[in-house]
Amino acid sequence: MVAHILYYFYFPGAVTGMFMPRGSSLIVYYDETGSLIRNRNTKEPAMLDWDILNSMSYLRTHWMPTQTMGTPGDNLALLHLIQHELDIIESESFS
Repeated sequence: MVAHILYYFYFPGAVTGMFMPRGSSLIVYYDETGSLIRNRNTKEPAMLDWDILNSMSYLRTHWMPTQTMGTPGDNLALLHLIQHELDIIESESFS
């Protein structure tokens, strides 16, 4: 039986995701205006670890913006996303 993990974090970096088991779900909050070039804010999305997290094919990575975090629409989207991921985990566990 494969261990499944549903984990979300406020973008501390890709290293955390590297140690998650195959089939885990990763929900990442990112800053839409947090990109820095030469220590100056560019007001563009911070894409620090996007490439590596999206390339980790053994994870199901989902991205959500911090600017709308906590709004009713974002909370509902997160709730549906978590429910969907739990449904996937349940269907894989009993097949």
